[in-house]
Amino acid sequence: MYARNLLFLYLSLGLWLGAGVRCEAQISVRKPEADPPKETYSLRVENAQYGRIEISLDRGLHTILIGRVQRPAVQIANEKTATAVGTVLRAQGDGIAFCVATGRIMKLLPAVVPVKPAPKGKKAPAPGPAGILTDIAAGEGLFGELLPPAGTVIGAIADTPREAPFPADYLPNLDDVFVFHVRLPLPAAKAGETEAQREDALKESVRVQVTALQKEYAAGAVARAAAGKRKVVSGTLTLRANIPEGEPDPVTAVTYLLDGRFIAAQNTAPFVYQWDTQNVEDGEHVLEIRAVNRNARLLTRVRALVVVQNGTAAPATSDVSTPPNLPSSP
Repeated sequence: MYARNLLFLYLSLGLWLGAGVRCEAQISVRKPEADPPKETYSLRVENAQYGRIEISLDRGLHTILIGRVQRPAVQIANEKTATAVGTVLRAQGDGIAFCVATGRIMKLLPAVVPVKPAPKGKKAPAPGPAGILTDIAAGEGLFGELLPPAGTVIGAIADTPREAPFPADYLPNLDDVFVFHVRLPLPAAKAGETEAQREDALKESVRVQVTALQKEYAAGAVARAAAGKRKVVSGTLTLRANIPEGEPDPVTAVTYLLDGRFIAAQNTAPFVYQWDTQNVEDGEHVLEIRAVNRNARLLTRVRALVVVQNGTAAPATSDVSTPPNLPSSP
């Protein structure tokens, strides 16, 4: 297996820092599952670097981006009280624990997890490897009024597009997707109000909240990029895979993906691809390069989160090449 630092992604780009980002919907479409549990909304979390955190208001037909994964989970943690596999064990503003196997849990964590002050001279404990760290603030949105209650049913999506129960020997993998079927409690009844009317009022309240979260998240793309020292790009972007020579298991092909979708493949060096950013909407996008050997086995991959900002007139493309500081996945 290739070491994590042997594949680099270089970006040749024209930068354009405009006045703002268009707050457009970031929606993906998928087929609804058969006979899903009764729900107010469903939550989909992709266990991958920059994985999408999405809410659906129509049983999974459309999903709305409200956040991303900062760090995926790679392990599960012991928890004696976890007996109901595929359900939320407990949910609070500082995290959601869910059961993935008898006596085993994972956690969905906000961007900042409150911890007790560390003793003098010691660092505060970091979230463990069984936690999916998000960029959503503690006590807000998903960790606030939309918090999934204990008992919420959860399914998993791994190698197939269909949702399924957790297997008895489940261990988290990169790109696994967790689907939470969230049923929030109905609001207090008003005089003469039927249960159906209360359901409608709850759904409308959730729709308003999710729409606001979507717009807020889209509008903050440039600020998040600046805080994370990520690229704001426009025009044409050159994606270049720098492959080391002399490896015993050499790279024979490279594939390029945009937001999880295949866009190009090459089987001869140099591995360079010109991506026209004007073909996508302004906002965040995940670029990924995967390198495989002669048997099509994945050797390594690298992901980058960039913000596209073309506006009405993108400037001419620069030919300056600089390597960003990118996290990679095994």
